[in-house]
Amino acid sequence: MCMPVPWKSVDELSMERVTSATTGFPWIDAILKQLVSEGWIHGICKHALISFITHGQLFYSWEEAANLLERYSLEGDICTNNGIAMLLSGSCYSRALPSVVHSPVLSGKHGSLGVELIRRYIPSLKSFPEEFIFEPWLAPYDIQLATGCVVAKDYPAPMIIHHQASLSANISMLHQLIRSAQERKVTKRRQKQALRPSPYLMPAPSTDT
Repeated sequence: MCMPVPWKSVDELSMERVTSATTGFPWIDAILKQLVSEGWIHGICKHALISFITHGQLFYSWEEAANLLERYSLEGDICTNNGIAMLLSGSCYSRALPSVVHSPVLSGKHGSLGVELIRRYIPSLKSFPEEFIFEPWLAPYDIQLATGCVVAKDYPAPMIIHHQASLSANISMLHQLIRSAQERKVTKRRQKQALRPSPYLMPAPSTDT
């Protein structure tokens, strides 16, 4: 049902930053805070969160994402949580990779939902200019001071520095796993076909008299 993806071993400190909504990525932290406080998040948010935990950044098993949803989601639907976590992690055989891989920065910029969630659930960034609200670490220091939110002091620095490079490396690994699985599948099918007698071959005539 799932590809044998070599997921990373879970680092407890990293998962603690996830569960405490202190990843340093405002879009992800806002999603986590809404999930914990309200027991519900929008479908787009669910996609972004699962992607962050699995193939997007941390490269942890889809089970970690499913467990997080199971713990805080009021839906309490283990089938739905497991199914969507498995599917969106990119490890499900029925669909090799999601059509959209969510960046912990860029995916929140589509529409107004991201800005609204960040301003609502992360008070330290409430006055931050929209230009930098998804990446506060890029804001000039004087802007951080003026808004009362200095990164690494009033709001945590991102737990993954090179998030785009991490995303690309993880996706490349998954693509390679998918290609290998597909090649093995084709090889097995050809081997079976080679062993199967052709229905068009007539049996040799008998030599008995």
